[in-house]
Amino acid sequence: MNREAIPWPLRLYGYALFGSTFTFIGSIYAAMLGWRLGAFVAVGAFGLRVCTDVVQGVIVYHRTMNRPWPKVPPLDDWDDD
Repeated sequence: MNREAIPWPLRLYGYALFGSTFTFIGSIYAAMLGWRLGAFVAVGAFGLRVCTDVVQGVIVYHRTMNRPWPKVPPLDDWDDD
């Protein structure tokens, strides 16, 4: 998949994921060095990471459920005897 074929929301998600991970790690180190604001930034970056993961899950679930379903015969109920 070349760069032109990647849709812009997926590219934006990748940038947000990279940025939130980098910010989270950097703010954890800043908080350990005594910078109190670093702890608040770490909580915000972690929240952003969780939100982007949830949004990705919703998008992938929606895309999967809207695909055509395979045409397979139903299973026989052999355990209903």
